[in-house]
Amino acid sequence: MSWLWLIPAFLAGLIIGIWLGIASVSNSMDGY
Repeated sequence: MSWLWLIPAFLAGLIIGIWLGIASVSNSMDGY
């Protein structure tokens, strides 16, 4: 069961990746 720690780590990376993607898109829309 040592693979269980990969699930929250994967979810955290996915959330951070999506957040960074949205932030970069919104920043480009704002003209920054």
